[in-house]
Amino acid sequence: MDVLVACDSESVVGFVSVGRCADPGVTSAGEVWDLWVRPGQRSRGYGGALLAAGLDVLAKTCPVAVVWVLAANSRGRAFYERAGAVPTGLSRIQPIGEGTMTDVRYGWDLRSRHSWVAELHSGLE
Repeated sequence: MDVLVACDSESVVGFVSVGRCADPGVTSAGEVWDLWVRPGQRSRGYGGALLAAGLDVLAKTCPVAVVWVLAANSRGRAFYERAGAVPTGLSRIQPIGEGTMTDVRYGWDLRSRHSWVAELHSGLE
């Protein structure tokens, strides 16, 4: 797992954690496990920058990446859609307290991203 952190001049404002996909049977995919930005710092570009950096990390070793999003989280779903994620058609229901919650899965094709990430890194060597 990789954890990337965004900071302003005073403190941590957000983080993203990425790694191998935890879904059974999806061994070649990467996954965005967590993405969080402090509420007072949202809509300032930190989330997009963290997501892009996380996807760059995954693109080095994975052809595709996924993220699970709470189905009722319209803001989060719109964020990932703006970042190029597409619904995969899968959902899961998980128990929470006395009830349940439904997550939906989104995905990215990282193969084209890998080519420009590799090119960028080779230019730095």
